[in-house]
Amino acid sequence: MVAAGSVVGLCPLTEASLGDGLFALSEHAQGGGAWGVGSDSNHLIDLPGELRLAEYGQRLRHERRDVLAGPGGTSPAGALLTAALVGGAQALAQPAGAIAPGYRADLVELDAAHPALAGQTAETALDAWIFSSSGPGIVRNVMVRGRWVIRDGRHAAEEEILASFRAAVGQ
Repeated sequence: MVAAGSVVGLCPLTEASLGDGLFALSEHAQGGGAWGVGSDSNHLIDLPGELRLAEYGQRLRHERRDVLAGPGGTSPAGALLTAALVGGAQALAQPAGAIAPGYRADLVELDAAHPALAGQTAETALDAWIFSSSGPGIVRNVMVRGRWVIRDGRHAAEEEILASFRAAVGQ
C-alpha cells in the first residue's frame, strides 16, 4: 500500500463496534504510509474519538504510550491530527489539511471556556481536545472553504437538518 501511494481509510469507532480488530497503523505510518479517519455508518461521528481510539488501539497492541506521536516531542494529538488531515486530503485529492497559501480555508475553533480546556495552553489544547474531551460543546466555530458553517456551536441549518434526520429515522 505504501509503495502504491494508497491512503488507508480507518474508522476506529466502527471497527471497534463491529469487532473488526486493529489495523497495524504504527507499522504502516513508520513505513511512510498515509492514513486518514472517517465514519462508515457508525451511529457516532466523532473526530476526536476516532483519533483517540486509533492511538489507544496502537497502545494496546504495543503496550506503550504515544505510539503514533511524532519525533522530537511532538504532541501526540498534533501528530495524529496532522497525519489524518494530510492523508484525508490526499485521499480526497483536495488542497486541504494545512494552513497555507493555495489550501482550502477549513478551520475548527475550540471554545477556550470549555471545561476540557481549563488550564490548557496553546501547546496543550489540542491534546486536551483529542484525549480529554467528549460530547458536544468544545467546538465553537467551523469554517469550510472559507465559509463559516458552525457559529457559536450551531449550524445555520440545524433545525432543517434535525427535521430531515428525524424523518429519515422514522422511515
